[in-house]
This record gives sequence, structure tokens and C-alpha cells, in this order.
Amino acid sequence: MGEITIDHPHLTQKFRDTLVTKHPDAAKISEEKNREVSLLDQARRSFEQAAVGECSAKQLEADFQALQRQLLNICDEREITAILNQYLTFGGFEPAIQTLRETPDKQSGNDWNETQIEELSKHIDNGLTTTIYKDIPRLAKIESSIPRIENPDELHALFTFLTRRDFGETSYKGLAESVLNCDPRTIRQKYVPILETLHISAQATRYDLERNRTLRFYPRSPGYLTALRGHGVSPEDFDDRLRITLSDHLRRLLAKYDSDGGLQYWHDETHLVDFIFDIHDTPVAFVSEFSDSSGGTIAASSSFADSVQPYNLEVVITDSQSGVVVTESESGRIRLHLPHWLLLVFC
Repeated sequence: MGEITIDHPHLTQKFRDTLVTKHPDAAKISEEKNREVSLLDQARRSFEQAAVGECSAKQLEADFQALQRQLLNICDEREITAILNQYLTFGGFEPAIQTLRETPDKQSGNDWNETQIEELSKHIDNGLTTTIYKDIPRLAKIESSIPRIENPDELHALFTFLTRRDFGETSYKGLAESVLNCDPRTIRQKYVPILETLHISAQATRYDLERNRTLRFYPRSPGYLTALRGHGVSPEDFDDRLRITLSDHLRRLLAKYDSDGGLQYWHDETHLVDFIFDIHDTPVAFVSEFSDSSGGTIAASSSFADSVQPYNLEVVITDSQSGVVVTESESGRIRLHLPHWLLLVFC
């Protein structure tokens, strides 16, 4: 295998761009062509309006069904699964995409050459190491927003720990005591801001807490899981990889709505809402079928609305074979059921 140049994490391309790389016709969803707005822009507009209670369930369903129908006319579900598994393995690192263009087994969508995965994993890991031990110290000398790091190995250890764990709730104090044996302020004021500034890792805060006493951390690319685990997506870690990818893409979507808030979550003793963000100061809740063990999707969002704040739109993230379905609850909330791959395209 020839020399591979790894892009910095913040230059990894989106799932939609990966799809277009494999199927250029998929770009049609972003083109107007005999319409006032493109299918993608229309879905985003309806999504925004639904979030603030200004779009009907019927209109929202029609717009997302049109988006899904156009994409399935271009790619069949088996191809989408193959592309998704490629993305969940390398997370949009351009060199990986270039190398694997003709590699995935179209029957399973998951079988790549083990040596190839090992080599690409090594390059992703080397790119991260270079960033932490060389790029960050250089940036700290010229960028006032980048704090100086006396112990880069601690930053590396922290990120490795956060990537290996199950993305459950933690705290700065807990990380300082159990991982690094350092002052929690070092993690809060130095390590986490650096990882976020360089788009390597990001935090999600709890929605109903004013102070960030508890947090969840996600790497910005599932490629880091591959680098640490040495294998591509498997049934055992599919949920981890999807949760990482959804976290990253929802942050990208949030930026399109010019919201000042970040990505958040909420839970009580029984239920978990994986992702929440505000559009025009109104929350949108994202719950997923892979969170059922934490209390169930519909029950979780209903508990959030009853306990914290009423809202207008919730998204239930479903499996790849599901269609777009929009319903309305007795309380008037719109519930949008979206297959996970379509949500990634939408973001």
C-alpha cells in the first residue's frame, strides 16, 4: 500500500458527501431543478418549522418521504448499507474512502481486507498522535485560543479513555480522579477545549442542568474506534459507531440553524433521551431504537416533555429498512420516524 496522508479530523467529509462519491446522482437532492428549493433544503425548512410548531405532520412526512424516495431511486438498500458500514468504519477520512472504493463486499457490505483495515487504522492513529504531540504545541505558540499543554501524553490518554468507554455519563472530577490523577480544571479548561477546537472530540451536556456537573463525551469520528480496536464495524459495536456518527452529524445540523446552544441529552431514573438541541429556543428531542434498553423511545421523549419542557418535534431514529413515518401525539407533538442513514444524509 502506498503512502497515505491523513486529513485532520475536522476535514473529514460528511456521510452525504461519501454517498455522492459512490453515486454522483445522489447530489440531485441538493439541486433545485424545476423546484423552488431542493428536496434537501425543503426538508430542512419543514424540519425547522415543525420544531417551532409551524409545520403540519402531513407536510413534514411528504417532504422527508420525497427525500428518501429520490435516494432509493439512485441507491438500493444493500448499497446504502455497504456505504454506511464503510463510513462507520472510517468516518469520512478521505484517504480511507479513496482506498476502499472498490473494496467492500457488495453482498455483506462489511468485508474489507484485514491488512488494509490494519494499515489504515495505523495511519489514523498516527495522524492523531502527530496532532497531539506536534501540531498542538505548534498551534499553542501562535493561536491564543489553544492553551499550552505541559503533558501531551495526558491529553492522549484522556482521549483514548473517552473513546474506549461506552459514552455514558461522567464528570470532570471523575475523569481527573480515575484517569489522570490531576486537577479537574486542567481537563475542563485545557484538555476538553483543545479536543473540541480541533474537532477530535466533543461533549454533550445535560439539558436540565445549568452547570455542567455531568457530561457525555464522543469522538468526532468512528474512525478512532477502528484505530483503537483494529477492525471495521461489527454487530457488537454497530450501536457505538452509530451513536458517535449521529452525535457528530447532529452537531453539523445544529450549526445550520444558527443555534447558540450545543448538543445535549437528558435522563431520569428510567429513561434516556440521547440527543437534544434547540432551534429558536425550542428543543428537538432525538431518541433511538437502540436506546430501548434505557426505557424505550416514545416513553423517554414523553417523560422529557412532562418533566422538563414541552416541545413540538421529536425524532425517532429507526433501522435502515424502515420508511419515513410521521405521527402526532395526543398532546400535539409531531413524531418523525427516520431511518438512521436518512438522518445522516439530512445532516
